Amino acid sequence: MYPVFGAPTLLDRQALAQLQRHGFRCTAGRIATLRVLLAAAPAHLTIGEVHQRVTELGWLTDNTVVRRSLRAFTRAGLTHALAIPGPLAYGPATPPHHHALCATCGALTDIPAAMLTATFTAAQTATGYQLTHSGLTLTGHCPTCQTRPTRYQRPSHIPPS
Repeated sequence: MYPVFGAPTLLDRQALAQLQRHGFRCTAGRIATLRVLLAAAPAHLTIGEVHQRVTELGWLTDNTVVRRSLRAFTRAGLTHALAIPGPLAYGPATPPHHHALCATCGALTDIPAAMLTATFTAAQTATGYQLTHSGLTLTGHCPTCQTRPTRYQRPSHIPPS
């Protein structure tokens, strides 16, 4: 169903080393949780969705263990938490990216971080901050919803693209 169990992959070994560098134990449950999350990429999963998929694989765990694992992964830089309407959703932190969220249908699209490098450089220059982490979610209307005039009307002050 989901490619979770089997021999450790290079990605598994890199992720485990990163967890260990941050002082986290590398348990079988964490490996299963991480593999479920990576298998779902580029989708972002809630704690409940990760728990369901891990359980479907026969790994008996609970939401608390999954939540703690996801928090550990986020602190270690393996994943990020995405605050969108509804429960937090988690996704892989690599490749570095930001998000565009459709306010009408909820579609989520990754934006490569490199596309916004100049913006972050300008923000650092303007504020004097040395930015070390970023997680940007831009909200708007996806191309599909833009073609539905009854659901979305482009404001008159925004020119057509």
